[in-house]
Amino acid sequence: MDFDKVILHANGGIGKNVVATAVLKAIKKKYDLPIYVVTGWPEIYKFDPNVERVFKFGATQYFYEDNIKRGNPLILAQEPYLSTQHIVERKPLRQSWIEMYGMEYDNEYPELHFNHRHHEVVRQNFQRDKPTVLIQTNGGAPDPEGKRLYSWARDMPMITAQGVVERLKSKYHFFQICYNEQQVLKDAEPIQGLNEMELFALLKETKGRVLIDSSMQHGAGAMNLPSTVVWIANEPEVWSYTCHSHILPKVEKKFDTPAKDLYQRYDIGGSTDEYPYETDDIFDVDEIVSSVEKQINESGS
Repeated sequence: MDFDKVILHANGGIGKNVVATAVLKAIKKKYDLPIYVVTGWPEIYKFDPNVERVFKFGATQYFYEDNIKRGNPLILAQEPYLSTQHIVERKPLRQSWIEMYGMEYDNEYPELHFNHRHHEVVRQNFQRDKPTVLIQTNGGAPDPEGKRLYSWARDMPMITAQGVVERLKSKYHFFQICYNEQQVLKDAEPIQGLNEMELFALLKETKGRVLIDSSMQHGAGAMNLPSTVVWIANEPEVWSYTCHSHILPKVEKKFDTPAKDLYQRYDIGGSTDEYPYETDDIFDVDEIVSSVEKQINESGS
């Protein structure tokens, strides 16, 4: 069949959409057709050279008439989280997504594309007297009711995050990514007013990065920015990138309750009755601090 375009339907959060930019590379390589993306995060794709048009969910009036009824598109809308490659084979998400569509994985990596203003906003507003370190303590989608709760499966324990800041605050200025309703670290500057591309631009301007299993580690991976990433529920082999240093819990799991989810061991939302530890002091702060200082020293900063 002769297709006139490819439509990639990308559900999910910011990080998953960053991963989708790797999928775009494989699609373009195989089909060499105009690619339309339907997404909740159009800013990720606006400057991507592989994308012809991008549509935001809810802003798709006449999309069917223009692109389905009067077109002949190849529609790629399956969910990679429900693929055998992802669930059983535990391949990197970008690889699972590409192979799910019958394409060959050729080590495609995500890639972010900026305009001049993305960088200028950061450079004009986020220069500090000390070298800067960005720490993301909390992730996931914002709660429209302003009641976002802590997710143990992804978010950094406050005892860990505060310990890292305490150890390094004399040398570095800390920016903290979190939502308004979440706890702000002492001696850290919360960053809450930037859009997603400006946040990614801020990653490029910092000297060090302490991240979690969320969008910023995907963005750092897409830009090949070495970062220290703490992992709780998910495996870095599936969700992360070789440029990062991965920190795993130092304590043994004590509880092994049945999984609530059909296809993954832990609910990423942080269901309390799945928590497998007796304490929230699950990371070695010294290990994180050493990783950050190594990261900064090796960057030549």
